[in-house]
Amino acid sequence: MMAGQGAVTNQVSNSLVKNGRWRIVYKCIPNTSHFGVVPIPTPLGSSAQRYPDIVLIDNETTWLIEVEIRLTFKVFNDIKQRFTEMRSALFDSENWEIWKAQAERVSGLTLPSKFLPKTTLIVCKDNTTASTGLAAKLADHSIETIYWKDLV
Repeated sequence: MMAGQGAVTNQVSNSLVKNGRWRIVYKCIPNTSHFGVVPIPTPLGSSAQRYPDIVLIDNETTWLIEVEIRLTFKVFNDIKQRFTEMRSALFDSENWEIWKAQAERVSGLTLPSKFLPKTTLIVCKDNTTASTGLAAKLADHSIETIYWKDLV
């Protein structure tokens, strides 16, 4: 049986920090209270703010991760829009400084001085021919797609 989105989000964040390179800024588990989660304001976006499911950092990179059950055309468009809006907001140096200060206060971590993003979609269910094609299209937008089964 496939783990649900929240369970996968927990497992992904925990597995990605095992080697010690990445540190968890926060994880946003669906259908739970969002304590410690720092929204990314997207005033020019389709939503006033965005919450990546997982935010990790190393010394230079801020890794924004979204977790979805399947990669469908609807999910493809939504993920492309979400990451585009989040990156655009945080590439603005003033927005980055404000968001960074809030994330540092909540997490107790020191975030990188500049916003150098890595953006990844983790897909819970097995890949199909259709989702593989959509993953290639996400790559054209600098969004990596990883299938959960490839992480475990």
